[in-house]
Amino acid sequence: MEAAADRAARNPGGLRDCRYPSPASGAGFTGREQAPIALIQEGLNGVKTGLDGGGVDHAERVDAAFRFSPKPSASVCCFFAHLPIRLLRVAYFGSGPKFVPVKDTEQQGILSIHTARALLVKQQTMLSNSVRGLAAEFGHTAAKGTEKLAELASEVAADEMMPARARQAIVGLYDQFRALDEGIQTLEAEIVAHAKSNEKARILDAIPGVGPITASLVVATVSDWSVFKTARDFAAWIGLVPRQNGTGGKVRLGKITKAGNKLIRKLLVSGATSMVRRAERWDSAMGRWTASLLKNGRPVRLVTVALANKVARVMWALMTHNDVYRPQGAVKPAAAVAAA
Repeated sequence: MEAAADRAARNPGGLRDCRYPSPASGAGFTGREQAPIALIQEGLNGVKTGLDGGGVDHAERVDAAFRFSPKPSASVCCFFAHLPIRLLRVAYFGSGPKFVPVKDTEQQGILSIHTARALLVKQQTMLSNSVRGLAAEFGHTAAKGTEKLAELASEVAADEMMPARARQAIVGLYDQFRALDEGIQTLEAEIVAHAKSNEKARILDAIPGVGPITASLVVATVSDWSVFKTARDFAAWIGLVPRQNGTGGKVRLGKITKAGNKLIRKLLVSGATSMVRRAERWDSAMGRWTASLLKNGRPVRLVTVALANKVARVMWALMTHNDVYRPQGAVKPAAAVAAA
């Protein structure tokens, strides 16, 4: 019968049924375990240096195996048990943990204005819906658009058949709506001024579907573009890439992830929506690409999100390569399109 000392020497962490050699040999591992093991062995061979395992016990090393693999086998756990925890992170993530670049005070100030504007816009939408809902209970309706609320409020105020308290409530909500509208215009003036004074924001503002508000927000949010290795990484950071669900080696693409900055994604989709509506008059490579998707029967919303994804990639390319946007063509007038 094997002595306890021999079992302890063979399995230093006390892992049950660990009958595999040390990581240096690399033997005893097959199948899907080869890929992570190759990465870790590369670090062991000195490609990634300056690492040690000081102060990390066996339990934490084995716990790392379960973090990297949902159902690690005994061989994987044994392999992880012999390695420094920091070496595991480097082997799996390339350069260890990533940190968010520090923003300067100017960026924080602009982001505060964007946050305040988004809040006021949300409250304004709530007030608009409340005014329309309460007025509809008494038979007063209005067409779409915030500019139609003034007519609706005037009709309610002039209707003497309505209860006085109802008129007071509706007119009061509309007064709050106008006050918020003035606050939004003040904040937007600050944002537009920042977009005009910032060189990077002016470059982004030239992209179709990107206005001064979107350009200012992106410049204030992203401090270091080098953290995104590819354009797809930036689009994925915003949440404009499809979610991947796969099993058995077959990957299925679903809806977009909607991860990351919600406000940037919302503004990009809104800008893309305006450009999709004029795709037939958009005489450029991006416009022809958008029009071809629509002609092929793709859903409008799918084309809109795809265009927002492409615009995000163009942003990354311009900021990474210090380039400017060079449009090929422009949006033709509606009369020219009808004549053609």
